[in-house]
Amino acid sequence: MSILSINKLALDLVARDFSDGHTPTNGGPTKTSRALAIIHLAARDAYAMVTSAFAPRLAGLPITPTGLGNDDATGSAAVLGAGIRAAALLYPAAISRPTFQLIRRAMLRLALPVLRHWPDWSERRRLRLP
Repeated sequence: MSILSINKLALDLVARDFSDGHTPTNGGPTKTSRALAIIHLAARDAYAMVTSAFAPRLAGLPITPTGLGNDDATGSAAVLGAGIRAAALLYPAAISRPTFQLIRRAMLRLALPVLRHWPDWSERRRLRLP
């Protein structure tokens, strides 16, 4: 279910990027498809790293922290965290919008059990999550 959530979030960001009356952040078919590919690849590789179900596509990914489960629920949380992080980096103007913040917080609450194991996770304090 989490990849469907990331897919919906990515498509909503693309739609808003072209409909808010500003110059699109990732305008044009090439930049839009690139942004969608990055979001989905980040989510896929996060799942691969956590569950070891298949090999990740990207090189140089951080090592999965010790003590982290490798079950499907943990993988799904990693999918949400990686997808949201990639979307936030690709669509920085959308981060400040209240709708995106609500969606992001809801998804991050699901992903937090996984994300708090990563040492470089600083989003938790900024979003005031437990």
